[in-house]
Amino acid sequence: MAQKITFPPASEIKPGGALDPAKFSAEAREYAGQQVDTGEKAQVYANDFIAVHLDAVANGQTYSQVSAAALADPTNTTLANQANTLFRGETLRGLLLNAYGWSQIGMYAFFAAIGLTIAAIAVLGALVFELVVALRRASEPGRERELA
Repeated sequence: MAQKITFPPASEIKPGGALDPAKFSAEAREYAGQQVDTGEKAQVYANDFIAVHLDAVANGQTYSQVSAAALADPTNTTLANQANTLFRGETLRGLLLNAYGWSQIGMYAFFAAIGLTIAAIAVLGALVFELVVALRRASEPGRERELA
């Protein structure tokens, strides 16, 4: 949310638009106009929006490949610009996927907490039950000697 990343608006779901149906997944189009504020949206934006744009920057080459070529030819401004764009895009993509990963961990921890709370309540119930049974047995006549 701090980055205020937003999917392009629904009006861009058209041939040649920012969410061209021929290029972008249904998931990316589903979030049209929405802010990236959940782990799931971060994953879709990273994998189905940024990745598509990065593939178009240098014919599918990675930052590492383009950067090596740019270092070999330091006067080629096209390669330098492509390397810069790929570096920034891959960095943002990695950060968004990191956010998605942590959202998954948070979700698993939440469900584990619910399960552990239920288990703790069950154990507490068993303890209370055993204490009630023990106190009833202790109050029965003639049971004092057995408990001692």
